[in-house]
Amino acid sequence: MALNDRIRKFWLGVTATDEAADAEGASIPHDDSSWSPVTLAVNALATAQGAGVVVYRTKADMLADTGRPTGTGAWVLIDPDPAANTSYIWNGNAWAVSFDRLTFALGNGSGFQQAGAHAELRSIQDKLRELSLSPTDFSNPSIANGSATADASLLAAIEQANTTGQQITIPAGQYKLAGNTTFPIDLGRFSLVGEGDVTFDCSAFTGSNVFQVYSSAQYPVAAYKNTKHRFAGITLIGGKVAGRHGILVGHDDHGYAGQIHFENVAVARFDRNHHYTNNAWRIAWRSCTFIDAMTWLAIAPKGLKNAGEVIYYDHCQFSDGDGDIQWACDSWQVDMVGCSILNTTMFVAGQGVTVNVFGGSVTTSATPSNDISHRASKGLAQKATQAVKTIMQGRSTARSPK
Repeated sequence: MALNDRIRKFWLGVTATDEAADAEGASIPHDDSSWSPVTLAVNALATAQGAGVVVYRTKADMLADTGRPTGTGAWVLIDPDPAANTSYIWNGNAWAVSFDRLTFALGNGSGFQQAGAHAELRSIQDKLRELSLSPTDFSNPSIANGSATADASLLAAIEQANTTGQQITIPAGQYKLAGNTTFPIDLGRFSLVGEGDVTFDCSAFTGSNVFQVYSSAQYPVAAYKNTKHRFAGITLIGGKVAGRHGILVGHDDHGYAGQIHFENVAVARFDRNHHYTNNAWRIAWRSCTFIDAMTWLAIAPKGLKNAGEVIYYDHCQFSDGDGDIQWACDSWQVDMVGCSILNTTMFVAGQGVTVNVFGGSVTTSATPSNDISHRASKGLAQKATQAVKTIMQGRSTARSPK
């Protein structure tokens, strides 16, 4: 992403006049008062690309430095004379004012200083690297309009996030995933968050799971690391292909996925929209939607190890298509608060499973059964056995209990 784009987005609040003046290749006039001093500086020094950029506190400091290579750019930041705080270029004999477009990051000098008496000069590049990562940092921005696949860029961002612990922020856009590699999201290390309307078109994805979400952190560190990270603000759309699943929660090799949570996630048109594997427990989903699955909107299959305890859904929707819900893993507790469970059968097949449905809109069946062939029968039947306890506090009337 261009340096100009980053700075304007986070700090400048660019005006319409700025944007109009910033047409591709346009030079910035010295006397154009519509540009702020920082914008002028950020758009300066095109000829300094090969020689680097040096930042000075005062113009006197710059004038005293005459040993620079021809083409070196300069940026005076805090001269007592405000008119001197602009950009210059060394022409071999003297420093001359320059207003050419800056197209490369000012990484060779110090270009940012925070307010405050003890603030230090830093390079703009270092400052920007404190911000969250984006897949567009590792590719051209065309991946955000679906004209290019985003698989390699997203994997590169994940690799960097695993190293630095930075959040991955996905800018608004329509992204296409068409590879066969699952994207590992380690919420013990970093968050993955969509900013604005973020959709991943996974209809051409050929792997088993688009995302696997888990935590590699070990207890007790995981108890606070997992809590502060999240998977949020993303829509996943599959192609209703057998064996192609949306989100797999848990990991065979990492034993503490407790307290990981999902927010504002929508998953549609996969074989399994979301499902669980070993070491998935204390999982929270808030304001999420699971719709139009091929077989399962949600499933915890039988035989999972170190999984269950409390799986929590808060104001989520499960609905439509051929997909249903199945809790087949023994000894699970599932709490569904204010959820909409519509045109969907919930199968409670595990031993000692408790499903608590509090309020919400429930037009479903809750069927304790080890025979998943029953999944074809939708209705309002509710049964209970000693092995399965199902508490339905919402009914097809879509009213909370009084």
